[in-house]
Amino acid sequence: DVTGELEVPRGAGGVGVLNVGHCPNAVVEAIREQAEVIKSEELEKFLRRNPDLSEADRQAVGQLVTGIVNKLVHPPTAALKEDTEDKDVLIALINRLYGLDN
Repeated sequence: DVTGELEVPRGAGGVGVLNVGHCPNAVVEAIREQAEVIKSEELEKFLRRNPDLSEADRQAVGQLVTGIVNKLVHPPTAALKEDTEDKDVLIALINRLYGLDN
């Protein structure tokens, strides 16, 4: 049972100066911000390494990456928006898995 082993942080965590704590909306926003930063960095690296791509190909790659990121971010953010009794445990797990508690 995960709940027996996991200490739920109280008011700690966040990306940068954002303190996500136990506010599901703040955690959702932090996940999205983190995903956007990673997406932008990786897309920029890819495009630098492939300078011969046409503008249409660049846009297609950008749309592909955005779609993948959105699909990966959706399940945890949707779960955070649900009204559940174990929301504190869910928030703690997401904070830990996404590195938001550092």
